[in-house]
Amino acid sequence: MNGWLDRIPRLTVDIGARRLPAFRSLGIVGFQLGVTSMVLVALVGGLPLVTALGMSAVAGLSFFGWGLLRRAITGSETLVLIEYVWVALGLVVAYLWASGGPIVAGLDAMAVALCWFLAFGRLGCATVGCCHGVPAAVGLRYGPEHGLAPRLTDRRLLPVQLIEAAGLVGIGVIGVLLVAAGGPAGRATVWFLVGYALLRFGCEALRGDERPVRLGVPVARVMCLVQAAAGVVAAEAWLVPGAPGRSTAVGAGALVVALVAGTGLTLARGHDPLADAAHLDETWHTIWSLADDIVPGHPVVASTTRGMHVAVSPGDIGLHVSLSHPELSVSGVGTALAPGSSVDHRGITHFPLPSPMPAPEPTLRTEVDLVPSTGYFERATG
Repeated sequence: MNGWLDRIPRLTVDIGARRLPAFRSLGIVGFQLGVTSMVLVALVGGLPLVTALGMSAVAGLSFFGWGLLRRAITGSETLVLIEYVWVALGLVVAYLWASGGPIVAGLDAMAVALCWFLAFGRLGCATVGCCHGVPAAVGLRYGPEHGLAPRLTDRRLLPVQLIEAAGLVGIGVIGVLLVAAGGPAGRATVWFLVGYALLRFGCEALRGDERPVRLGVPVARVMCLVQAAAGVVAAEAWLVPGAPGRSTAVGAGALVVALVAGTGLTLARGHDPLADAAHLDETWHTIWSLADDIVPGHPVVASTTRGMHVAVSPGDIGLHVSLSHPELSVSGVGTALAPGSSVDHRGITHFPLPSPMPAPEPTLRTEVDLVPSTGYFERATG
């Protein structure tokens, strides 16, 4: 499996005499497949073809428009895919309203098309190393040219991008079948909204890149909950005949109770300040900086900016690392830096690291920026 996965990471693809950016090329292929699937759904569902093609144009323009607006506001060119889904759906609804087209049936075609576009976007992420997974025994491995933090370079990372891409393809195929089976319009849209929200919500737990977090909850997960709620509301409005009844009220109440309970558990667990990406990068740099000074029988010790003590001594396979903190648990740091080999004992986490390894320069980043020389959506961050 790892041998097959090692063939995926690349920054460029060669097509004939041209060398093209891998991420952008896969995005273009995804857009073309999305348009093709939209045409298919339009023909099956009786949507005017000119309306479907117009929706494709609006969705494509929304992608670039939102990207340029985001860059103007934030100063960096980044892609957060779920944001683009919302923007595209909103503008397509406005287009369908302005053109007098069937809004719900049009959204069904749009939902199917988005699946292919997003799936190939995630394949692009897998090639260039953005939106990567946590360290794992089976996964993708990226070299220094991919711009990942030193602690992640040349290490196996769970192929969460491929997992999400496969899920999106499945959602898209089922969406086409829902339209082909007939029945009320809106089923494919509801299926996409809820299915993609659940898929993305789960994949967030497998991500190893730095994620925007508020009160210990990734922002993307909050957006997934909002999208799933929109799918539930749409299902009640489009697919359930009559006014909302007792079943709707009871079901909504159960969902609210579950949401409150989940939020309470998340807040009680809290966010581990030692295991976020910036501190892990700092810890990794500290370890390899200390490695230059160790001698047999004499461990060397330093502290990070967050008060965690790092001790490095010679080990059986290279280095023996010990971590401790006067107040906080350090087990999350050991799990992140040495999954499967860290051991906790009396508040101290120990793990081995093979050597020799180069002592990298610190890379304390808050996000993976696009290649600044070219822009034009070279990689995603969310």
